[in-house]
Amino acid sequence: MKTLMQTTSLDAYSQIDEKGLGRQQQEVLDVILKFGDICNNETAKYLGIPINCITGRVNELTKLGIIEDKGKRKSRVTGINSIAWGIKDES
Repeated sequence: MKTLMQTTSLDAYSQIDEKGLGRQQQEVLDVILKFGDICNNETAKYLGIPINCITGRVNELTKLGIIEDKGKRKSRVTGINSIAWGIKDES
């Protein structure tokens, strides 16, 4: 997982901050910004909350156009192919 924020992520973060996200939305977003593309079960493990709390927030962040599906990869938690979520490309 990435540990450094890219310049584009910092730009996206400053724009997102103005949207007034809820606490859990912000927590999920912060994990994505910190680690880069990450699966729901990895985010749940990192935050120490149930995955059903993550999936709802991911859905909301996707609908807001903040994050997007970055493709499938093996989860570092389950070893099963899962969708990795990341900051939406501005292209």
